[in-house]
Amino acid sequence: MVNAAKYSFLKMQKAFVGEAERLGLKNEQDVAKMVDEIRQELWKERYAGND
Repeated sequence: MVNAAKYSFLKMQKAFVGEAERLGLKNEQDVAKMVDEIRQELWKERYAGND
């Protein structure tokens, strides 16, 4: 019997192979920068015009 959580995680890992390279993510700082940019975009979308 296969552990469902482990199976799901392995399946997810396989789906993400190559994505970091495609996005130009080389280290944790790149990931943190991307997360900050996405958060900023979402904040602008949600709160634009609420001045």
